[in-house]
Amino acid sequence: MAATTEAVTLTSLNPSTGAPLGAVPVTAPEDVQAVVDAVAQVQPIWSQLRLRDRALYMLRAAQVLIDEADELRT
Repeated sequence: MAATTEAVTLTSLNPSTGAPLGAVPVTAPEDVQAVVDAVAQVQPIWSQLRLRDRALYMLRAAQVLIDEADELRT
């Protein structure tokens, strides 16, 4: 079976209005193992970080999302 090139997305809706908030790509079942393998390669490095360092990475990621919120909405 050939893979399709059309991206499938899942739309997130505002529960109070039903208005679309955004869409995220859906990973095809046949691609899940590749994602798991990629994460497994990074996980040992992540696990060696101190909790404080992990928290700093997460705070930075949150700040990037806040800084780019307008662009992410489009």
